[in-house]
Amino acid sequence: MIRFLLVLMAALLLVPMLSVAAEAGSSASMTACRQITANSERLACYDRLAGPAPITPITPVEAVPVVPRAAVPSSPPIAAPAGTASESSGSFGAEAVRKPKSNEPTTLAAKVVGPVDGVRRDQIFLLDNGQRWRVLSDNEFDYAADWPVATIERNLIGTYWMRLGDRGPSFKVRRVQ
Repeated sequence: MIRFLLVLMAALLLVPMLSVAAEAGSSASMTACRQITANSERLACYDRLAGPAPITPITPVEAVPVVPRAAVPSSPPIAAPAGTASESSGSFGAEAVRKPKSNEPTTLAAKVVGPVDGVRRDQIFLLDNGQRWRVLSDNEFDYAADWPVATIERNLIGTYWMRLGDRGPSFKVRRVQ
């Protein structure tokens, strides 16, 4: 085991020395190329250092006739397609948000049917008006009450938040019925 560690340490010490030696040779060659004043000769020197370039076949291209500018008919400018950066970015993604109607309420208050013993994800609350609301929040809350008043508010982007009682927890919900 000790012999293996000694060989490994020797190898690790030699690698940087070899790279320094290779870099010194490369550096001398680069300096020699840099001192050449003629552009084509200097480029040829750098090309020799880099090695042979990969050969890529060149496919012939059909000649495209050049049309004089006066022969091209003028046309009206093309309008930018909908959804480009020229439109204001403030409405980006807003099509997915349902806008409340002016007569639609943004708050609902109703009693939860039965006792509440804590709040957790996917729990469903039945309200006395017949609606059912599912909890979407990942946080769990300790809250105990019998028939508490649930206040549900819709925010500007369409998310519903339920609060139990006056000082109870507030959490994200979605109506399921």
